Amino acid sequence: MVPDRLRAVLVLLAAVPICVLSTGAFAADAVAVPQPAEVDLDRLGKELDLFFAQERRTRVATAVTGLSIGSAVVPAGVILLGRTDGVSQALVIGMIIGGSAQLLGVPLSLIPTHMDEVRQKLRQRIAIQSPTRDTVHTIEVEWRDAAVSARTKRFRVGGTLLSAGIVSLATGLSF
Repeated sequence: MVPDRLRAVLVLLAAVPICVLSTGAFAADAVAVPQPAEVDLDRLGKELDLFFAQERRTRVATAVTGLSIGSAVVPAGVILLGRTDGVSQALVIGMIIGGSAQLLGVPLSLIPTHMDEVRQKLRQRIAIQSPTRDTVHTIEVEWRDAAVSARTKRFRVGGTLLSAGIVSLATGLSF
């Protein structure tokens, strides 16, 4: 069995030649070849199309889910409202309100987003044959702004819903 100090020295001696031999490969030696702006524009269009398709599927799934839940819960709540006692009516009223909220959210999920506008603007700029580099730069800036806006909106909506949930729980509106 090799003592720990000897093992450490052997590892160090093995590492030194590896470091010395690899000094010839530096990142500065690599020459960056700029790609044509048309390639960037093509990639940008494909990415926006991909995100648009994913977003559309998500919105349709959200709308169908909300419509299904709301159309199942609201009628059941209305029927149960007349059949329950005073204590159970609070639960039934919660079913009606929750189902109605799902139904009210359906049209909101179909409203076009800022990313839809960015994609549309890209299509318009390609159609009128705007300068490629300017188009890529403009769309990237708008995409970044849309992402920042969406993040801010998610933070505000999440904070509002969290606050409403805490107040609801504290006042006994939900259990």
